[in-house]
Amino acid sequence: MAIILRNTKGSALTYEELDGNFTDLNGRVLDSDGIKALIDADYIQANQADIYRDSAFVTTIVDSDYVNARITAHYNGFDSDFGTKSTTDLSEGTNLYYTTARADSDTQALVDSDYVQNRVTLDGVGLDSSAVLALIDSDYVQAREATAIASVSEDTSPILGGDLDVSANTIKYTFTLTNSGTDHYIFNDPGNNWFPTPAEDPTLYLRRGETYVFNNSVSGAHPFQIQDSAAGTAYNVGVTNNANASGDEVTFTPSMSAPTTLYYRCTNHATMAGTINIV
Repeated sequence: MAIILRNTKGSALTYEELDGNFTDLNGRVLDSDGIKALIDADYIQANQADIYRDSAFVTTIVDSDYVNARITAHYNGFDSDFGTKSTTDLSEGTNLYYTTARADSDTQALVDSDYVQNRVTLDGVGLDSSAVLALIDSDYVQAREATAIASVSEDTSPILGGDLDVSANTIKYTFTLTNSGTDHYIFNDPGNNWFPTPAEDPTLYLRRGETYVFNNSVSGAHPFQIQDSAAGTAYNVGVTNNANASGDEVTFTPSMSAPTTLYYRCTNHATMAGTINIV
């Protein structure tokens, strides 16, 4: 359809002619292949970023006092409001935040809580609980314990970082006593250090301040007694359970004032006897 024009003065277009003209123009402008081709042209596509973002007009708007004044106002307002807030103003929940003071406070509260305190006691539900014992006995713990030295005796070359303080304590040795009929005591020690082979009524050399345990396995028939002379009476200074009065073990810790020579004998058999030298 062609556009209808009037060139004669006073000759107006009818409504239908105007409507037809606008319809035709609408198709020519919005849907014409020429307009589309221009928009799709390589020149337009290649330079559209410059046209929109770097155009002098856009730059002028962005840099205008109007825009900058509003950006500054909004920023300053946000900064002022935010500066009066702290993490304590945030509610618990999905908010993730951390402060040293809050973490310390929460940790201390947990440590002091009845829940924790009840589990570090020694009465039933604490360190002696079945759960703790099960953990100690677990393969995990045992496997790691096995990699360490289980006892001091396994360390063949111990080195002290300071003085060995045995105040109120002592070094202790144990001798095992059996018998040879009614004639002799037979002495042994667990490590075969003092008696590499069993010894009959040996002479003993004991050091002052150290403890000696005489484990008399035949105490009922052959009570072991430490005494002041070969045929004398019991010597009880530093001696516990002399003559096996209430058990198999007789314990002796020679004091600084102990005689240099004492004796031992079976209270039932005079031939089961020997000498103790105190050094």
